[in-house]
Amino acid sequence: MRSNSPLVIMEKMNVKVFFFLLFLFQVIFIFQGIDLSDEGFYATFYQRIYNQPETAQYNFMFWFSGIVGGAFVKVFPFLGLWGIRFAGVLVTTGTIIITYNLLKKYLDTGYLKLSLLIVVLFINNNLKELHYNDLSALLNMITIFFLFRGLKEDKMGKLFLGGLFVSLSTFTRLPNILCLGLALAIFFYGHHVKNSFKKQLNQLLVFGGGFVFMTAVILVLMKLIGHLDIFFNSIRLLSKMGSGGEESFYGPMVLIKNFVVAYTGTLKYAAFILLVSVIATLFANFVRNHPAYRKWAVDLVKYGIILLLFLLLLEGRIQRETILYFFTGLTLIITALILFTKTGIDIKLLSLMGLFILLTYPFSSSAGLFTVGIYSLWLSFPIAMDYLFSINSFDSQFTLSRTHAMDKAGFIITGPQLGEIRNYIVVVCIFGCLVYTYRYPFFDRHDRLRMTHSINNKYLKGILTTKERASAMNELLEESAKYLKPNDYMLSYQCMPMLNYITDTRPYMRNSYPWLYNAETFKAELYKSLEETKTLPVVIMQKIKTIGDSSNWPDSSPEDTSSYEKKNEKRNNYMNEFLQANHYREVWNNTIFRIWVPQTAIVN
Repeated sequence: MRSNSPLVIMEKMNVKVFFFLLFLFQVIFIFQGIDLSDEGFYATFYQRIYNQPETAQYNFMFWFSGIVGGAFVKVFPFLGLWGIRFAGVLVTTGTIIITYNLLKKYLDTGYLKLSLLIVVLFINNNLKELHYNDLSALLNMITIFFLFRGLKEDKMGKLFLGGLFVSLSTFTRLPNILCLGLALAIFFYGHHVKNSFKKQLNQLLVFGGGFVFMTAVILVLMKLIGHLDIFFNSIRLLSKMGSGGEESFYGPMVLIKNFVVAYTGTLKYAAFILLVSVIATLFANFVRNHPAYRKWAVDLVKYGIILLLFLLLLEGRIQRETILYFFTGLTLIITALILFTKTGIDIKLLSLMGLFILLTYPFSSSAGLFTVGIYSLWLSFPIAMDYLFSINSFDSQFTLSRTHAMDKAGFIITGPQLGEIRNYIVVVCIFGCLVYTYRYPFFDRHDRLRMTHSINNKYLKGILTTKERASAMNELLEESAKYLKPNDYMLSYQCMPMLNYITDTRPYMRNSYPWLYNAETFKAELYKSLEETKTLPVVIMQKIKTIGDSSNWPDSSPEDTSSYEKKNEKRNNYMNEFLQANHYREVWNNTIFRIWVPQTAIVN
């Protein structure tokens, strides 16, 4: 019965207390972990967007996120990187509140809170900073909020606001322009409630008008503050990078392949786990009717399996992505059931919009569902959870007709059994999320108990990492200060944009993260910067791999670095040619970094 379910705790919890606890949970984890790559990429953008925007040209495809992040950095400069992370917590908490208020009339509040908790647990393993993914999630939810309310209440003003927020979302992350496709909801809803085609068309025009109006406002604003040319240059660069080729992260065939592989994988994961759960339940039913049945023996096997899963999670044998794929696949399956069964139009409409975001948002990311999928689950996952937990029983019957007889067969899974399956799956997944949240702060994959040391830099105050990583960073900062001062040009090669942020230096190639360029683009941008600036920058290079599987640096294995260098050999050759041609000399190195300086900083 419902009263016996632990979900009753969620249902009875005061909603403001629930929001505060989720907010507090996020804040707890922003004090540890130093990532030199993605976090630095965003932080450098925010640091430069108002003063020297041309040095962060690559980031302008995420322009509105830069405007928001840059404003926060301007207002709270003393908070440094910790403050940017706190801003990210505020954005995610805002998304939670919007989602809850949109869905509370349509879903069981206990299930809704549980599903939002799970999404937060997933996100808490990702970047904590304010960045274009968490800001996009908030803007997409606001868009859906106004679009849904506009259709339900027949309010053109809210439809206009919906289109307006699509524009803001687009300038936060250019592929979000796909959210214009949410306009399909207008025709879907209109068909079900028998709205005239003229009315649907008018609603579409108002929704589109909001998008056009805000887009015009933004472009005018860009022109006034000197950002427009930089913005269009970033689009041209993105187009060049997405033109195809094996090195391209954004080629159309690469994106399509990633999409098909990822979503096929999610359905396989979900189907497999559901099938195993059903078979295990049917086997338990069969054993229960056997004379040798002993409840304690069945319970021993059941809890033994749960314990085994816990151990596999602790050992890292079950990856976080496996859990993400399972929940995504489960969401896709249940959303299909909602759309093709007799369900209320409100839930169908919300499910359709949630499905649209779930399919389109990861599509345009270079890593697809693997890295950004969680930001597309805010709407669809709570609806799927509510539907799943509302299923009381499962009964399947089929008839086999033969020449002289007719055989009937079937099976049934009772309500208590379904509840048990659901609860075990949720508990295992929550346990897994907590394990990975504790162990792996993004690209600083160390035990949190070892993260007790700070780095001597004003931008990194309040953030702790391991003694070894802090020591390597402190050595670099002390030595680089001999060759760099704020606003100098500096090239951090190749996955260390954080160095530009914490040294307050200008990215040399209009991009603090040159690894994002394929080899030919890297070469072109490198020499273009030389031609335009007439300046040779100080170059700080990494000697080991610092991302992905090597996120535990300086403990990463030499084999990882060796294979990484081989993969990046062409770009490395261009970098070395540049150093040799311009008479650079290595002036310092430690186990992680090396510093190169030119004989003269000015090119004649």
